[in-house]
Amino acid sequence: MRAVDTNVLVRIIARDDPRQTGAAEAFVADGAWLSHVVLAELAWVLESVYDSRPNGSPRSWACCSTTRR
Repeated sequence: MRAVDTNVLVRIIARDDPRQTGAAEAFVADGAWLSHVVLAELAWVLESVYDSRPNGSPRSWACCSTTRR
């Protein structure tokens, strides 16, 4: 299984570059693993760069928590 870094998740969430967004979505299409450190860094990037904060809803992090077997 592929491991995802923060940059891939930021591209998927921010959707600020169509080419990079497509590449990131294709990379995770068959599933990917991400660490808790990546989630923490993602929260930091979204808050500090994009001025976005998780709203506390479980759905707000659904893109990162779905598991496949």
